[in-house]
Amino acid sequence: MHKTPILTIALGASLIAALAGCTTAATTSNPTSPASTSTQSPTAGPTITSTPDADYKAPSGMCENGEATIIQDVSDIALPEGCDIVNVLTNGSTVDLGPVKQLNIEGENNTITVEKVEHIGIFGTGNDITHGGEAAVDDQGSSNKTTQK
Repeated sequence: MHKTPILTIALGASLIAALAGCTTAATTSNPTSPASTSTQSPTAGPTITSTPDADYKAPSGMCENGEATIIQDVSDIALPEGCDIVNVLTNGSTVDLGPVKQLNIEGENNTITVEKVEHIGIFGTGNDITHGGEAAVDDQGSSNKTTQK
């Protein structure tokens, strides 16, 4: 019995298997032009949506249930009847208010006159507030001025 053909076949198969993993890469000297290069555009992030509570009402600037929120940047705003709580979120407005228990100001560069107020919370910048009554003032903003009339 000859073992030579089996040994030759086994060595040949091993050589073919070893060389099968070897490849050569062809290189070209054709550079791509900048216009033809592709860039990956950033992918959009997740879309955030929300559904307001069924009882939610957008601020109207009117006193409803003892609270008024003023959000429009207009030159003159008046709420002569006042309200228990008034939130001023405007910029560069003149606001005239009747009697108020709590006045919160988050806007900037407003001129606010309030007939009488118990507490003023200021979180904005550059507001000028003139008020009646002995108000407790909590100024957490900057460059605000409060004057008692």
